Amino acid sequence: MRLPLADRLARRAIPLHWTMLLGVISLSCLVVLAVTGVVLFFFFDPSSDTVRYGGSYPLLQGVPVSQAYASTLHISLEVPGGMLVR
Repeated sequence: MRLPLADRLARRAIPLHWTMLLGVISLSCLVVLAVTGVVLFFFFDPSSDTVRYGGSYPLLQGVPVSQAYASTLHISLEVPGGMLVR
């Protein structure tokens, strides 16, 4: 008599060794990088055009900076959770 698929998978031997932790850590890092990369994709502008900074950082108000730097400051200081995602 043949066992159902669920029973066959439940009977499978899964090796539990401490080295599997390294694979779990690597996979977790890959997932975090992919998710944060997608989130940053929507906020970052990689342009090298020069603009006058008009964001919330007071020491750079009116200073000419690249659009990429201005968008990085916007992500870090104005987007909720932006510094954590960066």
